[in-house]
This record gives sequence, structure tokens and C-alpha cells, in this order.
Amino acid sequence: MDILFSALASEIASRVISFIVAKYHKQTTMDKTIKLHHLLLRARTIIEEADGRYISNQGMLLQLRQLRNAMYEGHHVLDTFKRHTEPSKDRVRGSSTGARACAG
Repeated sequence: MDILFSALASEIASRVISFIVAKYHKQTTMDKTIKLHHLLLRARTIIEEADGRYISNQGMLLQLRQLRNAMYEGHHVLDTFKRHTEPSKDRVRGSSTGARACAG
């Protein structure tokens, strides 16, 4: 009986630790995506403001071009991450029709 209790306690502890680690990892990932979103908004504001001004400094124009490219790459990363973390309607629809096909 002690062996069974020990194995059960070990299994429960393992699952609790796995749950906490997964929750912490997900939370930090969401925090990072929120930070990236805010940085992209800030970059867009800077770019729009700079586009409305006459800038003749070549170094500043180069930095503006690099910021614009980084903003596009950041949007791509954010969109790709969202696409992989949120279940698409097609995948959900496909899995439900697959379940019906197996059941019927």
C-alpha cells in the first residue's frame, strides 16, 4: 500500500510541476508578444512622423529605412506566432469532421 501511495504522490507532484512550468512559459511568451506589439506601434508612429517631415540627412534616412524593415519583420514574426498559437477554423473544422467520420 505504501508503494502505491508513493507512486501516486510522485505522479501528482510531477503533473503539478509540469502544469506550473507550462503556465509560466505561456505567460512569459504572451508578455513578450505584448511587448513586441507595443514596440511595433511605437516604430510605426516614429516612421509616420518622419515620413511627414523633410529629412535630408542620409544617416537619418538610413536609420529610418532600417527601422521600417525591422518593423515589417516584427509584424511578420508576430503574425506567424499568432497563426501557430491560435487554432485555425480549418483545423478545428477538419478535426471535427474527422471525428464524425471515425464515429459514423
